[in-house]
Amino acid sequence: MITHHYPQLLRPFQRSVVTMGSFDGVHRGHRLILNSVVEQAAALKAEAVLVTFDAHPRKVLGKEMGGNGLLTTPEERAQIFSEAGIDHLVCITFNEEIAAIEAETFVKEVFVDMLKAVHIVTGYGHRFGKGGRGDHRMLEELASTHGFTTHMIPMQQMEDLMISSTRIRSFLAQGQVAEAARYLGYTYSLSGHVVHGNKLGQKIGFPTANIRPGNPQKLIPADGVYAVKARMDEIWHHGMCNIGVRPTIESNEKTIEAHLFGVNINLYNKPITISFEERLRDEKKFDSIDALREQLHLDKQHAMSVLAKR
Repeated sequence: MITHHYPQLLRPFQRSVVTMGSFDGVHRGHRLILNSVVEQAAALKAEAVLVTFDAHPRKVLGKEMGGNGLLTTPEERAQIFSEAGIDHLVCITFNEEIAAIEAETFVKEVFVDMLKAVHIVTGYGHRFGKGGRGDHRMLEELASTHGFTTHMIPMQQMEDLMISSTRIRSFLAQGQVAEAARYLGYTYSLSGHVVHGNKLGQKIGFPTANIRPGNPQKLIPADGVYAVKARMDEIWHHGMCNIGVRPTIESNEKTIEAHLFGVNINLYNKPITISFEERLRDEKKFDSIDALREQLHLDKQHAMSVLAKR
């Protein structure tokens, strides 16, 4: 996949099938759009193009996103787009100037003149251009004038609920990582580096990797204890992870700490990806360190039982 940074293109286009959006999370509904773009591009002997933004438009415009943080970083999304078969990613720096472009102007200057679109795929309810005036109906009205065709992927549902990035953020904000995974189509993960902590875990027999997220805008699931899988040096390990302020030791600093089963090597400064498989319990304050240690043994047994089925 070739990445372009609007308005510069690394090379001119001849024919393309285009879609546009933030695609945060690249969930099950998004995948249908990507599949359609790739299939239409093959059928029309064109290139599959995705136009996206370096920052979520709702954040730039100060609008509520439905849960704080991004489901996927730009790097994570680009990797998924490439694996899906997208040929070109056109990344636009979203700002007030871009937000002020009339939808008709955007279609003419970007889709038609720049990308030479012969077909445009939209998702249900997608809007673009100044004031969100651009939608699928507008594209249908402009299609004959500009010589492209268009179609819309209908709304996707699970158990009568619409699949949306907002709903998935809400699941994660409540710690419902298993529900989020069903809507995403994959397990939610968080990447970062291992940094030094207070080493309490090591003292009580549960050494932990204290994780600093690589992107501060990435959504962190609700406080609690989770069964997780962790990737380090391309190897996956089973473990459990605590997100919270560690009330038993009266800490006010929020941390993300993972205990990896059977891993006894020095982890500091290593890159790590945590995959949240299932929430085990709330974070809670224990009467003593011994009581905490006893609970951690129970958490480990619970996590091992959950992960054995994955």
